[in-house]
Amino acid sequence: MADYLPPRELWPKRVYTLPEFATYAERFNPTEELLGKAVAAGRGDRTAVLFEDQRLTYNQLLTQANKFANALRDLGVKEGDRLILRTPNIPPALVANFAILKLGAVCTRQQCAPWRSRGSARQLPDRQAHYRRRRRCCRGEGQGIPRIRRAVAVG
Repeated sequence: MADYLPPRELWPKRVYTLPEFATYAERFNPTEELLGKAVAAGRGDRTAVLFEDQRLTYNQLLTQANKFANALRDLGVKEGDRLILRTPNIPPALVANFAILKLGAVCTRQQCAPWRSRGSARQLPDRQAHYRRRRRCCRGEGQGIPRIRRAVAVG
């Protein structure tokens, strides 16, 4: 297991008493469970995502997630890696999430507000401080701040 995880005896115990959980394996891939099995069962042409005027079928979603997972793999992303997904709530964010999970990486979702913020001018100094912290993080500066190795834009 990855070196950043606590010892196995400190992990929480999974207690699932509902019968529908009995068929799940101890470890499974959500992308395969939610997309791959739907496509394999012949439901690939059904709509999986409705967003404004866009429709994505299970087949399209799986294909895009596979392509993005392959691109991430080419960048060196592997099982257990941690990725921050900072996107608005749009279909490419869902594709990226499924791609990250397909590789067995850990996805941390961080909602970002649209640029045309409805916030007040009073929030501006906080936003500037956020960007300064993010810049320091990207450079690996500061106590205990891990360096961001790579940023990938989606959408």
